[in-house]
Amino acid sequence: MTRNIIITLLITVAVYTALRSINSGLDQTGDDMSETSLVIKNQANLRQNQDKISSKIFKGVHIEGITRRISFSNAEVEINQIWADLYSMEELLNQAYANKDQAIVYAFYRDFNSNMDSALLTVGFSDISTSSSQADITSLPNGHFKEFAIDNSSGLTPNKAWEAAYYHQNLIEKNLVDQEGQYTTTKAIVVLN
Repeated sequence: MTRNIIITLLITVAVYTALRSINSGLDQTGDDMSETSLVIKNQANLRQNQDKISSKIFKGVHIEGITRRISFSNAEVEINQIWADLYSMEELLNQAYANKDQAIVYAFYRDFNSNMDSALLTVGFSDISTSSSQADITSLPNGHFKEFAIDNSSGLTPNKAWEAAYYHQNLIEKNLVDQEGQYTTTKAIVVLN
């Protein structure tokens, strides 16, 4: 089973258990609302809350960097290698850090496979004045979006963002990176399609 299915199953069990206990309380008060109608109503409310669309539009930028398909079973190793390879591209680094101490680097996950165990990942700099011959150029998508806070203690993108990413088939992490490659993920964005 994929992680997404397990998470969905756990959430479903928790919601079902909560609804059952709510329904027990309603039965004692004489309310005749059935358990099935409660489940349907609450699922509709959950879907409505999950799909609230930002009134703002994410304006995708062009990024230059490295694109590879990664496996989530080996994600830490593969993602670290992409970052190392990005920081070995001297021409690109010179442009990214021209007259500044920090640069914005995007990590753009998309094209998840049907098992949700791999994705295409581009890690790249924005605001590059001239195209580097050694870099892949990728356009980030435009559109309404959901923004997710990053866990400051771990620097990890929250599970809710990944769940939305699987559904909408994209996740964008915006990172502020210094010249030594030390980064802070400032936010995660899922563009809704």
